[in-house]
Amino acid sequence: MEIDKRKGLVPIPKSLEEWLNFDQKAMLSTIENYGWELKFIRRTGLEESTVIVVNPQGDQVGVLERDGQLNLESGVKLR
Repeated sequence: MEIDKRKGLVPIPKSLEEWLNFDQKAMLSTIENYGWELKFIRRTGLEESTVIVVNPQGDQVGVLERDGQLNLESGVKLR
């Protein structure tokens, strides 16, 4: 695998779903039926990745937790 030169991390592939576990993929499939979409995956150093999703209007942001739960009260804000 190629290493990201900035932080020594493996780059996130074009298909973000490759970074999701089974529970996250199942929830993503469910919420996509309501127009939600995977926006990006935030990685910071050695911390766990944060999977960010947005609603169809783009005014609500959620985090797909490791257990597949959709957290709408995560405090994540998009600029």
